[in-house]
Amino acid sequence: MFSFGVIALHCWYMVALLTGAMDPVSLMYVALAAYAAYVINAGQFLWKLRMARLDAMGRA
Repeated sequence: MFSFGVIALHCWYMVALLTGAMDPVSLMYVALAAYAAYVINAGQFLWKLRMARLDAMGRA
């Protein structure tokens, strides 16, 4: 679910960049929010991967 937020923020940034709909400072805030969301999403993925590996090792 969080992945959709990441995609939405990146799309918002690209649309605003290409159309000139936002001033540079606001555009930078959107970009920072998009990359912060990406980092959180990557952290969630790595956490799930680690939990799956630990679960698999526990079963063995």
